[in-house]
Amino acid sequence: TELDPKQHSFEFISQGSDMCEECHTDQSSGKNVHEPLNAGDCTQCHDPHSSDNKFLLPNENVNQLCQECHQVDKGLKFLHRPVAVGECTLCHDSHSSDHDNLLVEEPGELCFSCHTVTKDEIENYEYVHQPAKDDCVGCHSGHGADNAKMLKAKSPELCYPCHEDIKTLAEDAKHKHSPVTEKDGCVHCHTPHASTVKYILKQDPTTLCMSCHNKPVGISKDEILPAFTEEIKDKKFLHGPVAQKDCKGCHISHGSENFRLLSKEYPEKFYVPFSKEKYDLCFSCHEDTIVLNEKTSSLTDFRNGTENLHFVHVNKPDRGRTCRSCHSTH
Repeated sequence: TELDPKQHSFEFISQGSDMCEECHTDQSSGKNVHEPLNAGDCTQCHDPHSSDNKFLLPNENVNQLCQECHQVDKGLKFLHRPVAVGECTLCHDSHSSDHDNLLVEEPGELCFSCHTVTKDEIENYEYVHQPAKDDCVGCHSGHGADNAKMLKAKSPELCYPCHEDIKTLAEDAKHKHSPVTEKDGCVHCHTPHASTVKYILKQDPTTLCMSCHNKPVGISKDEILPAFTEEIKDKKFLHGPVAQKDCKGCHISHGSENFRLLSKEYPEKFYVPFSKEKYDLCFSCHEDTIVLNEKTSSLTDFRNGTENLHFVHVNKPDRGRTCRSCHSTH
């Protein structure tokens, strides 16, 4: 027959976790203590006498035990590998830790213990995305997500909270660059962790641009941009920024108030009333006197004696001819 506990002849030497820590020392020494241990309830997770399971667990494995309180998978489409195989203690200390969420190491170092390729990139590449250094969970969910690579959201929505200026430009600019606002648009051009190229680009800017502009690109129902590679193929003379492979010398990649994503103003039409401001793009490199001076003997070879023919053609109050009437832009 079962004895009344009050009649038991053996008394506990101490109560709760204090009794367990007579032998299992320092289990609660970390700054953050697992709540069952903190409450002195070791038997919530361990059978005090015997079990068929390792660590005297009442469940078959750690994952089953943790899931009783922590429903971390929640039917997510993509699970972190340790979660998928039920190895909670690869990342978390089951008793106490000096790190938040009972992690066994600081988040960055913990992730790098498995993700060694990313660690090598961050340590050895010149340009590093700041969150990749120390805030993996700023972009990734530690347990799982409905997005591939356990991302908390897809780009560009994932990127916008930090890059609000890019969001404003991409969504509100008069002339938009369509790849930017597409799903996963940011990672078409940028690598999320680190790169050998400035702005953590996947490749040098020109090669990157040519991955799309090596073929005709439709920009509206009535207009198709010709393939850039065909424009410059076998050409002996290239415009300076093109020769230097510097697309951003003239274009803004995320969006612009100027047509063709130009960084500064340049007339869109063949004829335009002249004003200096309308040629801000050209005059950022070329001297404005080339169209402001009516007479010259040195500014340009395009002259009739000392009559400046750039002035004659461009500097007109009504039908000034724009640069493209004589010059090929690229």
